[in-house]
Amino acid sequence: MDRLITIILFAAGAMLLPLSSSALSRSIGRDIEFPKNYDPIKAAALRHVIQSTNYQFVGGIVSYWEPDYSTRLSFD
Repeated sequence: MDRLITIILFAAGAMLLPLSSSALSRSIGRDIEFPKNYDPIKAAALRHVIQSTNYQFVGGIVSYWEPDYSTRLSFD
């Protein structure tokens, strides 16, 4: 009986793991969430490139994993 309870708890934890980790990353569109103190001229130049219709946007994700927050944009 103890073994069955252990297996059930392990399975429940394994099912919840993707839910808890997905809260640290989320899908985004063709944009970058720059830090508040980021140079607005550089931000505008980068946005000009990534929002260009010359490139086919495939998808993007922003991650809030410590210590390295990151943004990934994919183009085809």
